[in-house]
Amino acid sequence: MTTQGATLPKLVSILPLTAALLIGSIAGPATAQVMLHVTDETELADAIDDANADLVNAYTILLDADITLTRALPAVTSIVTIAAASGDTIERSSAPGTPAFRILTLTAGTGQGHLTLERITVANGLVQSQGTADGGGIWVGGSPVSLPRTQLDLIGVTVRDNRAQGLGGLLNGGNTRGGGVFVSGESILTVEGCLFENNRAIGTQPAGTFYSGGFAIGGAIHCRLCRSSNIHDSTFRGNVAQGGNGPRRGPDWAIPSAAPTRSPPSSGRPRRD
Repeated sequence: MTTQGATLPKLVSILPLTAALLIGSIAGPATAQVMLHVTDETELADAIDDANADLVNAYTILLDADITLTRALPAVTSIVTIAAASGDTIERSSAPGTPAFRILTLTAGTGQGHLTLERITVANGLVQSQGTADGGGIWVGGSPVSLPRTQLDLIGVTVRDNRAQGLGGLLNGGNTRGGGVFVSGESILTVEGCLFENNRAIGTQPAGTFYSGGFAIGGAIHCRLCRSSNIHDSTFRGNVAQGGNGPRRGPDWAIPSAAPTRSPPSSGRPRRD
């Protein structure tokens, strides 16, 4: 995490929230904005931990460089914006031996789980499971009805080359949902001006020939029983949902009718180039 001087602490500023909302849209009980600059995976992980431990303030984490991950980041459980001025990337390393993990995880935590991403790229996440593999790039867990809704806002974000892959066992194929993004029950999803490219949800065959293969739902996005989902002015390109010999649905997105406020762009549908 970088600051304006080598001897300064990593805390860049704490401002009144009304003066600090230059990046992202923060909602919830926070009363001030903490801004941190990061340049590598250790600094990013530390910034997320700091945000999760602070039950009062909202955090904006500014990427000052592309960040290559060799291990999973902590789950976000608080109010966090991750942004970059120049479209920097958070990417799982492609080096041999890098373990499988997704890029970002959001959970309800203390009931303040709200993650906003602005002008960044989320790339090369990989989730594998012999059960159901969800959210190769980003995974959002639902919140209890008694708590504020978990919320993910994507603004000017590129989500590319992420993969959720089922691993078949002897009797059943592995299932998969949301190669790029998976958002689960009672959460809120907003997508504005984003690109989803070459994300894959891949179900597999079981080892036994006569058993059912895994299903695949939502190559780019799967929103499962979301409270609401809004997709505006976004492009979907080259995404794939491929089952074993099980069903496949939504190479780009799969959003059930339980998400009643979904709004397409003015052209009538998200763009597919």
